[in-house]
Amino acid sequence: MNFKSLAAILVSTLALSGTVASTASAQVRVGEDVQDDVQVSDTGTTFYCVNSGGNFATIAERNGRRTAPIFVWRTREFGRDYTPEQRCNLVTERLNNATAQNGGRLRNLLLTTGRVNRLPVVCYVNSDRTGCNSQNLLFTLDSRNATNPDAVLQRLLQFGVTGSGDAIVSFAPGSSTASAPRLRRGYYSLNNAVNQAFSMLDDDEEETPAPVRPAPVRPAPVTPIRPTPIRPSRPVDGGL
Repeated sequence: MNFKSLAAILVSTLALSGTVASTASAQVRVGEDVQDDVQVSDTGTTFYCVNSGGNFATIAERNGRRTAPIFVWRTREFGRDYTPEQRCNLVTERLNNATAQNGGRLRNLLLTTGRVNRLPVVCYVNSDRTGCNSQNLLFTLDSRNATNPDAVLQRLLQFGVTGSGDAIVSFAPGSSTASAPRLRRGYYSLNNAVNQAFSMLDDDEEETPAPVRPAPVRPAPVTPIRPTPIRPSRPVDGGL
């Protein structure tokens, strides 16, 4: 499966450091009347923690189709109590719980930032009037991302829109996030990001030409060479 269009939905090098890359272009709306731009069924989406390229990563799966890594868990900044594998499993479980609490759908699930126990965090909410708390916490940002949590959210959305290959460990200095689909007050649609990721999978599959199978080469028939019989010459003296 071609994942060149998919590299990143959500990102971050966090207290659970995940990552992702690329630029986004979708326009999203939020408020009392939340509507999603991408009209793709959001049911049956499950998140998994998998071993990818020697690292633990969170991916999304729907109808047997999987996205590229959403989060890649590498940082050990928060000590041995939270290994990359433990962080991967923890956040993946929280994403699945959030989906289950929302009736098995991603619709109206928004991502935002806030503080829990004085630490900068990323959480999920159902309304742009709601903030982060210990019940909707997804992950704590590590020191590299804590200074600009809104930029983290912009990166979070970029996976499902254009993607650029492998998820990254941290944000590249000076990389542009100006076109990320931002909602007022720093709320972002998880539904749109994941739906567009799967939509782009469909586009890639349509654009990818079928492999050309070379025609079998048949060797030309070989005509066997028959030896000409050699007749003995008559002796000059007439023989004995």
